Amino acid sequence: MIKIRRILAFLLASLWMLVLWRIDAHADGITGHEEYIVTAAQEHSIDPDLLAAVAALESGWGRSALAVNRNNLFGWMGDNGRYMEFTSFAACADYVAGVVGRRPHGTPEEIAEWYQPEDPEAWAQKINEIMEMIDNDAHF
Repeated sequence: MIKIRRILAFLLASLWMLVLWRIDAHADGITGHEEYIVTAAQEHSIDPDLLAAVAALESGWGRSALAVNRNNLFGWMGDNGRYMEFTSFAACADYVAGVVGRRPHGTPEEIAEWYQPEDPEAWAQKINEIMEMIDNDAHF
């Protein structure tokens, strides 16, 4: 019985180390990946601060499980009802920017109309606040 407990303890510790390694691998979230968002936004005629703010809000600044495990910064689902997986943050930003660029996207309020967050007004307000934070930060 003691041997089984030791093995289980070892396995749990190993699993925990793997989880911590995965988190640490993405510890900076979207910080350091701004160029992908800016490039995608510019290629699709979107305000880079706006696209970055949506990515930051929807992914917890790139630290959500979807961002870490699937490079999905926006929490987007596919036609099959499952969360999409991207090969990189750059691929995700480019895909989403392409979709956003084909719809009204001048303000957070315009995006909220078709993006359909649970509370469009609160969502747009949070996006505006994050955009202001980004404007005051040299990374963007």
